[in-house]
Amino acid sequence: MKPSTKRILSIAFSATFLIAALVVYGTFISPEMATLNDVRSEVASKQNFYTTQKNAVSQVQDLIAKFQNSASLQKTVSLIIPDNPNITDALNQLNVVARNNQVQIFSLSVKPTELQSETQVLVKRVGVLSVIISATGSYEGLKGFLQSVETNVRLANVQSFELSPPQGLEAQQVSQGSYTMKLNVDIYYQE
Repeated sequence: MKPSTKRILSIAFSATFLIAALVVYGTFISPEMATLNDVRSEVASKQNFYTTQKNAVSQVQDLIAKFQNSASLQKTVSLIIPDNPNITDALNQLNVVARNNQVQIFSLSVKPTELQSETQVLVKRVGVLSVIISATGSYEGLKGFLQSVETNVRLANVQSFELSPPQGLEAQQVSQGSYTMKLNVDIYYQE
């Protein structure tokens, strides 16, 4: 066989293989590539959707946690500054504080003060219960009582106190080494 014939045959085989490759690519590979691109875009969109939903769920969970913390904060604030005077609760707390410090309360006088009118509607007004207490006990007991009144659950402010030895009827009922304390305490509440 002549070299020129071999060249022509090799060019013909090469052209046939090239045409066959183009036909295979056009009929089999090209449609599958389009399908593959569709699947890839669908996977990418689902992944994007999943990511946005996951972020949304985490934000909602964060909000729920914040609201739960807010609810517990609201409960704490309601214990510290209740929504009404609740005089019996305030007196009960004073009585418990006195018993814990071995202090005997001889007299109590409670006087609620009037709420001042507030121009801001969203802010609750703060009311004050003015309580005058006369108590006897040891110096350490009275000191602990005074500290406990100031740091008790309800918000209270000791306006004044006077420490003296017991006199009159109180002197007959208490032991030696006891003192009498007169306290003027403001206990707060909100409307």
